[in-house]
Amino acid sequence: MYGYRYFLFGDYQKGFTLSGFVVSFCVLALISHWRAARGDPGVVKREDVEGLSDAELNRRVERKSTGAYRYCKHCEMPKPDRSHYSPDVQQLVYRYEFYSAFVKNAVGHMNFKYFFLFRFYSLCLHLTVYIITLVEMPRDDDVPFLEDVSIFGLQFYLVSMLIVLVIQFGLQLGLATKNITRPEFYRVVGKLPGRLPREGQSQKTDDREATNQFMNKEASSMNDGTRKSVTELNMFSSPYDHGMLNNTKEVLGASITTWLLPTAPRLMAAGAAPMMGGSIPLSRPKQFEI
Repeated sequence: MYGYRYFLFGDYQKGFTLSGFVVSFCVLALISHWRAARGDPGVVKREDVEGLSDAELNRRVERKSTGAYRYCKHCEMPKPDRSHYSPDVQQLVYRYEFYSAFVKNAVGHMNFKYFFLFRFYSLCLHLTVYIITLVEMPRDDDVPFLEDVSIFGLQFYLVSMLIVLVIQFGLQLGLATKNITRPEFYRVVGKLPGRLPREGQSQKTDDREATNQFMNKEASSMNDGTRKSVTELNMFSSPYDHGMLNNTKEVLGASITTWLLPTAPRLMAAGAAPMMGGSIPLSRPKQFEI
């Protein structure tokens, strides 16, 4: 709006500058949205789990533990750790985050970067427009009443959207730098089935003993001595946490220069984990958790 007014009154330099910022963020947000909507979220295909032992293939009990292959009753095949079934797309997705109505697609390991950038550029776009209206409005002493009201309404909308976007983007950024997915975060805070009992709650003795036995068995094979106990784990602690830089590379790509570009990331897995079926890099835990 202000860019148009500067063009109208002959201040082309400022008009091009303001319009350039807004249009650039808008275009980048649209490209990121399109790639998040049309891209593969990281679907685990049947050939990705081929080659597993018969013991693993015949496992029918879903285990909520790192290092074990669980069985997906919906897809009728084993599912790698950190993969979840999305009922909205009816597929098994590696590092599944959530289903987004904005992009009408599941958000997983392979399209996480695009959705992350969609939120980032949307935040930049709203912040830029808000700053422009906030800085430029006091200079217009003869603004008509209706235009003044429309600017106030625009600022109210921008502030509301900025609050929502800052909260959403902040949570997504915080979890990504800690290498925690949304289902893992919710499970720790008690939002999903399979959570640990809160203080004052009880758990079946058999379940607790079986869980502890499985924990000790799997943890003894990792040989790094960094295993945390159940009580030491919290909502911002992950066994896949290999430092902020490596965690960010795992979702935004190995090349730092392309992190903020909606280009296909060269994904890597923190901890130099093997590839699953040659298509999806798997995270390797450095410590054990339930």
